[in-house]
Amino acid sequence: MRFESKAHARIPLLASADVSKGAVLSLDLALGVLVDAGFNYQTALIGIMTVVNYTLGFTFEEQASIKRDDDVAYLRELITANHLRYLSAAFEENMTPPDSDTEFEASLRLIIAGLGLQR
Repeated sequence: MRFESKAHARIPLLASADVSKGAVLSLDLALGVLVDAGFNYQTALIGIMTVVNYTLGFTFEEQASIKRDDDVAYLRELITANHLRYLSAAFEENMTPPDSDTEFEASLRLIIAGLGLQR
């Protein structure tokens, strides 16, 4: 879903609360995988909904962001002008903001790792 939405960045993404047969079957399948892996039903369902909500939210934000060629230079300027100690230190370590695909995957791994601690 996220990649399809990115392909049509100029077209607004419409979310729907409509419950389709496919959505219910997918939910049952995902729930079964997590329950079979040792999660209780409540934790499994919360985990599934967290991943879905994160994916939707990230996609919405990604589509809403206007990317500029000078984003990193502008960010450095804001950090310097506002004397932001921690962000300044991160840049001194050559930390640059990741591209959106890398950020999405790394963040999703953090969510899944946290979910794994709930078993």
